[in-house]
Amino acid sequence: MKTMKIFSLSLVAAMMVFFFPSCKEVKDAASINISYNLPKISFIYYKPQLKATEVLLYAGMVRINLDSALNANGLSSGVVGSTYLTIFTLTIDDPPSANFNWLQSARTQFAQDAGFTTAVDVASAVNSDPNSKVLTMTTNNVNIRSYLGNTSFYMRVYATMNGPLPYDWIGLYITSQLKMTLQPLN
Repeated sequence: MKTMKIFSLSLVAAMMVFFFPSCKEVKDAASINISYNLPKISFIYYKPQLKATEVLLYAGMVRINLDSALNANGLSSGVVGSTYLTIFTLTIDDPPSANFNWLQSARTQFAQDAGFTTAVDVASAVNSDPNSKVLTMTTNNVNIRSYLGNTSFYMRVYATMNGPLPYDWIGLYITSQLKMTLQPLN
């Protein structure tokens, strides 16, 4: 009788190994991809005093709430897996007559630390329409999950100028979106 129980349990275990997917496959099947809009970042760029071809347009910390992303998708707990930047745009807000005729190209970096020792390029663009008020950057398809930390990361936006800024200052804002994989099973 004892031999029969051991044989039955062994048979059931063998069937589970052969007929059911691995734990990774179960986790992948339970995962969902969501879009997460980062907060709109408004800033003012002042005409630089020094002449340089590449200038720093924006630098700052971006806070995100990963728990709210999980909760908004009906998950009380879980982990955030692979994360990619999918949208990144710079838009001129002020003065009303301003456009990007002063901009040749731009690039964006994310980092884990304020010193940018861990920086990675996540988006870039060549300005093909100098009369435009919106510059849409091409994202680099880099998994940035490790750059998000617990609740924040750091961002820099650089611009290559093709001439002097024709304004004393210019108001801009950044809109961006992440694609995150939420995994309810740890």
